[in-house]
Amino acid sequence: LLVAFAVWTIGFLAVVEYLLHRHIMHRPHRNPFLWEAFHTHAVLHHQDARNDLNIDAEPVYNLLLGSPVIALVLGVGWLTGDPPTLLAALVIAGLIVGYSLLWTGLHRSMHEVGGRWALHLPGYAALRAHHLDHHRHSGRNFGTVFGSLMDRIFGTHT
Repeated sequence: LLVAFAVWTIGFLAVVEYLLHRHIMHRPHRNPFLWEAFHTHAVLHHQDARNDLNIDAEPVYNLLLGSPVIALVLGVGWLTGDPPTLLAALVIAGLIVGYSLLWTGLHRSMHEVGGRWALHLPGYAALRAHHLDHHRHSGRNFGTVFGSLMDRIFGTHT
């Protein structure tokens, strides 16, 4: 059951990664925080080829972003008296941190500013080609960790 929960969580993180990249980081917003995310990513990182900007997925920020889900799991456990929900919350937190580190390593490697360990991952060349195509055509290929899978699901793969 815990393995199935972990797989579901990783799938959820892949969907969140895709949606944030497509709808927050590639669209201007009125909210100053969201506008800054758009400007740093779509304008500076993409158009000015600043490969050193917007390159990391900070685990702390991603934990904050995931905190409502973690709180919901803990709340359900508290209401039902189910102790395994603490373990589930810890699994979610650990997977968020792990996903952030994986994303950062891949992205740094794709832009040749670090993450050399990612070069040895199976399928890395395809992931990098998919990502670099996104930089040439920013309206498609938003997936990073799972490459084209999310783009195929959401219809943005080329």
